[in-house]
Amino acid sequence: SSSLSSDLPPPQLLAGMDDAVRRICGALRDGERICVWGDYDVDGTTGVAVLVSFLREIGGEPMFYIPHRIDEGYGMSRQGIESLHSGGIALIITVDCGISNADEVAYARSLGMDVVIVDHHQLPERLPDEAAAIINPQRPDCTFPDKGLCAAGLAFYLVIGLRANLREAGWFESGVTPDIRRHLDIVALGTIADMVPLRGTNRVLTRRGLLELGASTRPGIVALREVVGMPAGGVDAGTVAFQLGPRINAAGRMDTAAKVVEMLTTNSSETAGEIAR
Repeated sequence: SSSLSSDLPPPQLLAGMDDAVRRICGALRDGERICVWGDYDVDGTTGVAVLVSFLREIGGEPMFYIPHRIDEGYGMSRQGIESLHSGGIALIITVDCGISNADEVAYARSLGMDVVIVDHHQLPERLPDEAAAIINPQRPDCTFPDKGLCAAGLAFYLVIGLRANLREAGWFESGVTPDIRRHLDIVALGTIADMVPLRGTNRVLTRRGLLELGASTRPGIVALREVVGMPAGGVDAGTVAFQLGPRINAAGRMDTAAKVVEMLTTNSSETAGEIAR
């Protein structure tokens, strides 16, 4: 048994969380253009989908950027940064990449863009110190008790921190505070497919996420379940690891993984079904 309210460590224990929340909330208040930049595997695409879905839900209009595996390679690139800069992006949030992109982060800063890094990979010798914030449980100054979170889990934690800050600032006074538990269907996909240990925080997120995954009405999840012939309910870790996850991973290996984020964030059942097939 586990409980989201009592068994999840608070997001403030993640070093860099306060800086990241402050910068992103500032961008939302000031109407700055935000881009979520992710890796092309399941962990990266699901983490991007979590952030994009939440930001849209609260009134933001983020774009997302998934580099092409063959044409651009892993992580941030000057080519991509220049493209985003020409499109008026002021803030880049990386998911599942960025910690090894010190040069690229510095280049983005030289163009007047800020970068918030959300990554779980081991730290390189040279960190991207010019980033506005770095969330990575591998940081030596990070007191978060569970170092095994994947990028999708970290993205969900960032959503927890953002919602708390915006609620305190009165962002939701004229409407309903979003129920972020709905995003755990995507978090469970990323966590299981990235093969991080299903212990501690990951186990709590995955247990509740599998329940959300089985009952989800999200068009992209519904379409994926239909493709594998899976009825609503009864989704387990094996289903994700051997049926759903590999299909998502294939997108980034065969063509472009941006289609995955589109599938998971669209409100159109027709679009989701076409991409899933």
